[in-house]
Amino acid sequence: GHGERDLNDPKPGGFQVAKTALDNEGYEIESLNLLSRGAVPEDAAVVIVAGPKKPLLSTEVQTLKAYLDKGGRLLIMLEAFEDGGLQGFLAGYGVGLDNGLILDVNQVSQSLGLSAVMPLVSQYGPSKITEDFKNLVTIYPMARPLILKKDHSNATLLALATTMPTSYEKLGKEWIKEEKAAFDAKTDKKGPFAVGALVEIKLTPPKDEPAGKGGQAKGAAGDKPPAPAEGAKTYLVVFGNTDFAGNSFFN
Repeated sequence: GHGERDLNDPKPGGFQVAKTALDNEGYEIESLNLLSRGAVPEDAAVVIVAGPKKPLLSTEVQTLKAYLDKGGRLLIMLEAFEDGGLQGFLAGYGVGLDNGLILDVNQVSQSLGLSAVMPLVSQYGPSKITEDFKNLVTIYPMARPLILKKDHSNATLLALATTMPTSYEKLGKEWIKEEKAAFDAKTDKKGPFAVGALVEIKLTPPKDEPAGKGGQAKGAAGDKPPAPAEGAKTYLVVFGNTDFAGNSFFN
């Protein structure tokens, strides 16, 4: 409901290839309109927010937060200059955004015929998501950097994908109109930058409710979801890019 790409679109920017890949992994993929549903389905393994063009409403953001608070898992992909109304939400988990675009010009990208707005990544954080990414280069066209807060009371942040030291960030869009893509030491930031991040979130039971044991709780139908167990965790993954998951770049 926010101008996201179509799951079944076979065009270069669509998500048909990603959907098929997830189908092959045993996942059932469905579209979710938070405004009409009002809540995330109880059997959802993960919710993916894939490049919203228009901001989510505050009620939708609160629905996502409630989903995370009870142990749901969330993947958010945002495009440059479009935060989907999620800037404040992400800041609450230690992930900051600014209004910039990552550029990179190096020998590897030039040999591959890539433009400056297609930064490469060859450095990956130690996680189950990226453990098989050995000697592998990935591409994130038109990516924005993620600013990761080192010290956060209830979250541990890990950079999943980090651009090369030759990368730099240009803020705003004026340079695009003026066609000044070269690095400017006065206004631009030097890389490397995180384009993907894993946030491990410590779940805390509400003060007026006891924590469940082992994450299990008995209750009648219609009861509130059980409070998270002591020491329970959940995960939020954020990417400052959507194109990498599109049909053109997925494989």
